[in-house]
Formats: sequence, C-alpha cells, structure tokens
Amino acid sequence: KEITMDKKQPVLPAVVAKSGLLAHPENTYVGQLLKELGFNNALNKTKTDNLSKYLKGPYLQLNAEVLSDINPGRMFIMADKGENDPNLKKQENNPVWQDLDAVKNNRVSVVDRNTWARARGIISSEEIAKQLVDISKEEKKDNQQK
Repeated sequence: KEITMDKKQPVLPAVVAKSGLLAHPENTYVGQLLKELGFNNALNKTKTDNLSKYLKGPYLQLNAEVLSDINPGRMFIMADKGENDPNLKKQENNPVWQDLDAVKNNRVSVVDRNTWARARGIISSEEIAKQLVDISKEEKKDNQQK
C-alpha cells in the first residue's frame, strides 16, 4: 500500500558491474520479490529466451542494443558504490542510456547491491520493501514540487 510508484511501468532490476549490466529477470530472487509486490518486470520469459546468461545463472548480460530494445520504464540499479560507482558512470555516459524511458523520466533508483543482490530472506526482503516505500515518498515529493 505504501509503495505508491507506478508499478505498471516495465521495471528492470540490474546490477551494474565492470562487465556491464546484469539483469535480474522474474526467475531471480529480486525479480520474484518485485513481482510479488505487483511490479511488471521488463524481462519476461519471451524477452529473456535469447539473452546470454551470466555465469550460467539466472542473471542476464545486457549490452547496449538489448537494453535499448527492452527500454524499461523504471530501473533499480544495484551498485557497490552508490551513485558514484564508476561502473554506473560508464553506463550513464553511453548515449543509449540517455535514450531510455526510465532515464528520460527520472525513474532510475540506485540501490545497495549487498541488500538487493547478495542478501536473501525475510530481512533483506523487508529492507527492499522499506527502500521502495522511501523511493515512492521521494518521487511523490518531487512530483508535487513540479
């Protein structure tokens, strides 16, 4: 109830790493959690069938072309060093990044990689939900100031 952001926007949860973006589709822990919370994952099975798996796991390696095709409406970017993460800066300098709907509409949230991508269980799920509530409140405040 307190997560008031538009959950219909196709959302892309992804880790930013040296190797690029590692997406978390619906069959990952974060992907499943977001689905349970009512979010629409941009990476449904139809879109993920032909993408290359990262280290043979459920995570998907996204290059600029694939990212452009997916064109998420919202992104949760999991970074080790927050908004100053050098891997994130590299992505932000890519012209494809600037053309994404999520970027153009200021719906990119940089979140802690440890909490979102490395931790599992009820405690991390509750922390992620709390962060989503905080992001919702911040967006609501920003929208009221416009």
